[in-house]
Amino acid sequence: MRPRITEGHKLLAHNVRRWRELRGIDTAELALVVDWPLPMIEDIEQAARFDITLNDIDQLAEALDVRVFQLLAPVRD
Repeated sequence: MRPRITEGHKLLAHNVRRWRELRGIDTAELALVVDWPLPMIEDIEQAARFDITLNDIDQLAEALDVRVFQLLAPVRD
């Protein structure tokens, strides 16, 4: 059975991409900062990564200089 993409995955993907772009860094630089392979960052941003942990989210938040809740909160227009 194939894992299904949840709204949570989509929200995290959107927010990681949004904060990365707001910080003016590309995916390769983010991968370097968190010391992860580039494909992992790309998978997260495409909501294709299903085995992300709370520790991973914490590392992303630190690298993007945001609080964890900002990666999980719905974006308000």
